[in-house]
Amino acid sequence: MQKCDPGKVYPALELFNVKDLWRVLAFPPVFIICSAVAAEAEEVILPEITVTTSGDFADEAQDAGFTEKTGTTHLTQEDLAIAQERTVDETLRGLPGIGVTKGGTFGLGLLHVRGVGGQGLVFLDGMPVPDSLPGVVNLNALLPDGQDRIEIKRGFNPASRTFGSLGGSIDLTSRTAKDDSADLRVEGGTFGFLKETARGNLAGKKARLAVTVTRADAFDGAYHAQKSNNNPERDPYHANQVLMKAGLDLSDAVAWEGSMLYRDAWNAWDGYGIRKGMFAMADEKDSFFAEESWIAQNTLTAHINADWDMRLQLGYIHTDNQAKVMGITPGYTTDLYLARWENNQRLWHGKGGDVIRLVWGAEGRHEWAEAPTFGPPPALAPGASFAESRNQQAGFLETRFAYGKLSGDMGVRYESYDRFQSHALVHAALAWQVQDTLKLRANGGNGFRIPSYAERLFPLLGNPQLKPERGAGGDLGLEWQALSNLRFNLTGFYTRHDNLIVVSWEPQPTAQLPCIGECIGNVANASIAGLETSAELVFNPQWRGGAAYTYNDGRNLDNGRRLPFQAKDSVRVWGEWRAPNLPLTLWAEGIYRSLSQNDLGNTLDVDDAFHLNVHVNYRVMPRLDLYVRGENINNDKTPDIYSFDHAGAAVYGGLSYRL
Repeated sequence: MQKCDPGKVYPALELFNVKDLWRVLAFPPVFIICSAVAAEAEEVILPEITVTTSGDFADEAQDAGFTEKTGTTHLTQEDLAIAQERTVDETLRGLPGIGVTKGGTFGLGLLHVRGVGGQGLVFLDGMPVPDSLPGVVNLNALLPDGQDRIEIKRGFNPASRTFGSLGGSIDLTSRTAKDDSADLRVEGGTFGFLKETARGNLAGKKARLAVTVTRADAFDGAYHAQKSNNNPERDPYHANQVLMKAGLDLSDAVAWEGSMLYRDAWNAWDGYGIRKGMFAMADEKDSFFAEESWIAQNTLTAHINADWDMRLQLGYIHTDNQAKVMGITPGYTTDLYLARWENNQRLWHGKGGDVIRLVWGAEGRHEWAEAPTFGPPPALAPGASFAESRNQQAGFLETRFAYGKLSGDMGVRYESYDRFQSHALVHAALAWQVQDTLKLRANGGNGFRIPSYAERLFPLLGNPQLKPERGAGGDLGLEWQALSNLRFNLTGFYTRHDNLIVVSWEPQPTAQLPCIGECIGNVANASIAGLETSAELVFNPQWRGGAAYTYNDGRNLDNGRRLPFQAKDSVRVWGEWRAPNLPLTLWAEGIYRSLSQNDLGNTLDVDDAFHLNVHVNYRVMPRLDLYVRGENINNDKTPDIYSFDHAGAAVYGGLSYRL
């Protein structure tokens, strides 16, 4: 990479080895704004602003009069930094409707919203975060340090949100520079863990650039296969990550924003064997899982007139996953190209926030994947490489309205696939602000998701016969400001699914799923019903706390058995205390997960678990914070997945220095 010389414009081609036009358009040419930022840095320091989360467009005026119509949780930078947690999944665990199932301490896991996961659940700046393994996300790839905010949206998404998961979405928005600043964070602790993070910001009057660079290592490594199951080998972990976001106001009416995530990671891995007479994870020397990924996007937003905004987004995702296990080298490579065009037009506006808006547009995706093939065990003879490409297109039309105490949306989208049947999908939502302190809301729709290439093609673990999943359902909820210092939320939901895609751990092959160990397949008829509730209480300026509870009943309707990796009950209780006369903050949370089944036959139970986490932060000086964090200090080693390990008590300490 060349050094940025103020006054010179650098085209993206000089800085990246890009082979085609689309990748040039998708990768944010953040370096071209270097001169603009440098020239303005001394002239203007942007004041601290409040980031809104009102919708797809940044202009909050577009959603004036609207209120939330779905069960949505907004996490700000302050929320993400409160416990200095290592990964986003630690921040999400225990929140209403969220399920986190992690295999081992560092690495891969399942992420569910209302019992449903898969590619299309997690987005970074509007780009889908790809699976690392079938149905599995690399949770270490989602770092809170680089995020501006996170929105957890539960239930079926509006019609303008295409190709999404059927349970909701987790939307990550990367940091936007608001001033000229920099900070350094260093953390170390159990398992020989060391993480260094450097963040820098440049903000001019018309240009912005934010960069987050992270290096993380677990030199000693935790245990991947369950230590108590005769697996003494530790599995180290190493990763590098760079996240950049740039913005440029081209005029008063046109703005550009681009972001790019690059990540490479290496995890020592384990294989399979027989432990206590059952198929299980087992130590395997020299096995590993390595992942390199790029997620890049450019977005151009134009304010056509007072009643019309338009947005064009171009994106590119590249994933190259390689592994070594059981003497073979499985892996796969994928490319995804995305183009999205969205328009938001105001058709009518009345007094106050009364308004009717029309949101319409289209999205297209092209995917390509390649993977090796292997014969059945025990020989696992290598076969010919398998390659495939596919196209997806969608058009959407959505009406959003607000009138008095009512607001809502109604919409339809049509999704077309070259390898699957096309589908028309609908969505409707309504919110009623009964009183200043009470809001009722309803949300309903249907969804359709095709299997990701990881779910279909990953050697040995993928399932080429996997079918698309469909679902329909809705929810009813309320938000009640019971007291000036007490807020309460309650939501009940039900969804009915056809060919629900599920990950399970199977002790032996069955007619329904001829697979052993980690498997992915379809449940032909399934339902998921549940209840989500949360409350937050501010006792005084020093004390605040809250609690959340989720009841989830996911069932295979053909036999009444529970769906795998879905705990029936989860509880989170947390509290924060700020010392009145000292720059000291104490934060603690307790998270409980009830028993869950790991297999479709409900023969493998994983016992319930409770983890107590504590964090202490002390501000030594205005620019320097020191902290200590204890995870699972009650030393509960109950695993999330059969035969995988779960770390006991761990302690980390670190510092944060603002330059």
